[in-house]
Amino acid sequence: MKYTIPLAFLVCSLAINPSFGQKFTMLESFENMDSNTVLDSVVQWNSARTDYIVFQGGAPNDVGQVTDGNKALEVQFLEPLNGWSQDFLVILSPEASATLQQAWNSKDPHRWWLFYDITFGSGGGAWANNPIWIGSPSNASYGDQVEVNGGWDQAVTGALELDSIRNGNELVPYDGDRIALGFGFNGNLTDTSSIWVDNIRLLDTYAAGARPTETVLEGFEDENSWILTPSAFEVLPYTRSDATDEAVTEKEKSARIEIAQNGWTTTSTVDLSLSDPFFDVIATKLPEDRFNYILSFDYRIVPDTDVTVNWFQLITQASGVRLTPNGGVGANRTYSINLGTVDWLDTPPTLNLITQGGFEGFIDVYIDNLRLIDTQGDTSAPPPPAVRPNFTGASAASDSVTLSFKTEANASYTILSTTDLGRPISNWTAEASNVNSQGSSTTWVDRRAPQAARFYLVRKNP
Repeated sequence: MKYTIPLAFLVCSLAINPSFGQKFTMLESFENMDSNTVLDSVVQWNSARTDYIVFQGGAPNDVGQVTDGNKALEVQFLEPLNGWSQDFLVILSPEASATLQQAWNSKDPHRWWLFYDITFGSGGGAWANNPIWIGSPSNASYGDQVEVNGGWDQAVTGALELDSIRNGNELVPYDGDRIALGFGFNGNLTDTSSIWVDNIRLLDTYAAGARPTETVLEGFEDENSWILTPSAFEVLPYTRSDATDEAVTEKEKSARIEIAQNGWTTTSTVDLSLSDPFFDVIATKLPEDRFNYILSFDYRIVPDTDVTVNWFQLITQASGVRLTPNGGVGANRTYSINLGTVDWLDTPPTLNLITQGGFEGFIDVYIDNLRLIDTQGDTSAPPPPAVRPNFTGASAASDSVTLSFKTEANASYTILSTTDLGRPISNWTAEASNVNSQGSSTTWVDRRAPQAARFYLVRKNP
């Protein structure tokens, strides 16, 4: 069966219409699933302690399980959630996988974030968390985790910066061209319960005609730093030993915290209340207007030479902050908070740095380069020229057609089709009305229809 794609009908002249502001792209909303088909996209991983159905209740509902549309994924624990395991994988569609792949490959700093909503059903416990991985289980990203932090029976949002978690890994598909998101759980519940996942989406914090700016809030070059204050452990100045010393990421110094206790301990506090650049953002912008503002710091975890570490966590605790990064012992990592997720209007802007782990002895945690990033801070960049969305490639499989076409950043497109070129374009079928740009080139996948020939047209949305 042949698909005819005449290029004369696949070109559309467009006016420049730059889009400012952040843009969310839905990767999976569970709206097209039901309890009979959910296992086509949700599969058990290394545990058999869960069952899966599609919850239908609309939004809002009794405990906020559905955060967008009318459905959410319900994960039912067959026994009380007690102990850690890798529980299930959400396998994204080919189209959503291509969107995530493009973002993963991007070299633009601090641009792309994975968001999702999760509701922890209460079950008699005091704590629970949800580690999440991106990519094939054999080659996945760091397993950063979202904490319930007392937010039982209410939707909380996980926000993971792709820059911070990929650790140089390629994004390896799980099945064909479909990418997996791996969900694990840990907790101390005493009763059976459920969790609900909804609204898995990708955030692009960039805007046409703008570039990021960075403001260093603390580089720890002054040994009398006021911004990082000790709690359980002393905060010490550290000076770079040589050019290869990775405990310092900028200039010559960083802060060192010597961890001497393996239980849950508040090591120190980052106090941002006296930082004018930070306060200006928090005081003048509502959370929904600051998704392009990011607070970041670099850290490195180095145990003493005779210390064996089974696991280690650096937990950043603050009002609205849910993410705990994987320890990454010995690796350089960046911890980033999207300020659109933090409610610091009525609570002091402080971060408690908490550690815990499986080790005996001493571990050094190095902190450096605390900075505020505005991914739209420099608007002096000229807007990019308009790009005509010409198709650049097409291929057909037994049940699908894959189209590639040129695109602009931060734009969306409509793809139309017809089997009769004699029809006016106003009568063509809109196969997809909101295909978001994946960068300079975008890939879109359609189901293969029974017609002998099908014609496609792409045009940019206003």
